[in-house]
Amino acid sequence: MRVWIKRIGVICLIPIALVLLLSILLYIPPFQNFAVRKATEYAGKATGMQIGIEQIRLSFPLDLTVKGVEVVNPPADTLLSLQSLTVRVRALPLLRKQVLVEAIDLRNVKVNTGTMIEGIEIKGFLGKLYLHADRIDLSEEKATFNTVDLSDTAITLLLNDSTSKEDTTSTPLNWVLKLDKISLDRVAFALQMPSDSLRLTAFVNKAGLNNGLVDLGAEQYKARNFDITNSTFAYDGNYAAPEQGLDFSHISLTNLNTSIDSILYQGKEINAHIKEFFVEERSGLKVSALAGNVRSDHEQIDVPDLLLQTPNSEVRLTATIPWSSLEDHPQGSMKALLNASLGKEDLLIAAGSLPEDFKKAYPDKPLAITAGGGGDAPTTSNILG
Repeated sequence: MRVWIKRIGVICLIPIALVLLLSILLYIPPFQNFAVRKATEYAGKATGMQIGIEQIRLSFPLDLTVKGVEVVNPPADTLLSLQSLTVRVRALPLLRKQVLVEAIDLRNVKVNTGTMIEGIEIKGFLGKLYLHADRIDLSEEKATFNTVDLSDTAITLLLNDSTSKEDTTSTPLNWVLKLDKISLDRVAFALQMPSDSLRLTAFVNKAGLNNGLVDLGAEQYKARNFDITNSTFAYDGNYAAPEQGLDFSHISLTNLNTSIDSILYQGKEINAHIKEFFVEERSGLKVSALAGNVRSDHEQIDVPDLLLQTPNSEVRLTATIPWSSLEDHPQGSMKALLNASLGKEDLLIAAGSLPEDFKKAYPDKPLAITAGGGGDAPTTSNILG
């Protein structure tokens, strides 16, 4: 009887010993190289692609380094190349369905999806992505990202016509994301829609967001402050050449600088304190300052004092607008007061192409406007030239 008990015990211990042996082997470089070769061979046969990985190293407990990844779609289309990826994860929190990411460091990634995704093509280069996540709770769908740094990156997204049906079976997203600090440096993004000639391009020289919150379930978005420095943005609605003056089908903004505090968006609940805004437009129009508060709740939109300045003009707006007054059958009472001094230079830019004789004959003094009122719609009380 004792012999049989020993045999049964040995048989039960064999799987445990194999698991322990395999776990130890995973940390030995020669075995790691062997596993990588076999995994890439299998993945290549399964996908029909050429997959190469220069090196994978796993250190105790869960420190993973991957170098020299290349995925090629025959005959010669490189879908993905990666110089290095480093991931450091703490092991014990995983037992509680929590992920503590000490660091994710991704360097020099090139991607070109081609026709792999129906209706969408993504191509570009990612220079560096660094991420530190204090806590990711998989069961409660909550995550805290302490640091997200993205730099030296250029991504182009092409949206083509697609006849694929919309997926209506997706699971609702209820994740709550806390974003302590996000930094962007030298990041370019382009969106192209060849079917209707729409093009958007943006270059963020430097941007930062602090103390952000994204609640996907409640559709709530918050941030303590958001800043952009020396960036550009362009919008083109068609392939025609831009018209003279301000052309809303071809907007090109340069030297974009802004600083916004106390940001909140959740349905009709909106809040923003605009501290700074400076931008130059292709037409010659320049906004030298935009400052003030904009807030709203479920009842009304409130603009206590908004100031817009250009080198030649100044506009002040105070307004209280009930949401009900913007419906198909307006109700409620609006209150608004607008004081403006519009310079000749800005008026001529906004007007677009005009005869030279008219431009010379137009008076050099600013156009002063005072407009205000209450009731179902604002009324002009006084216009002075």
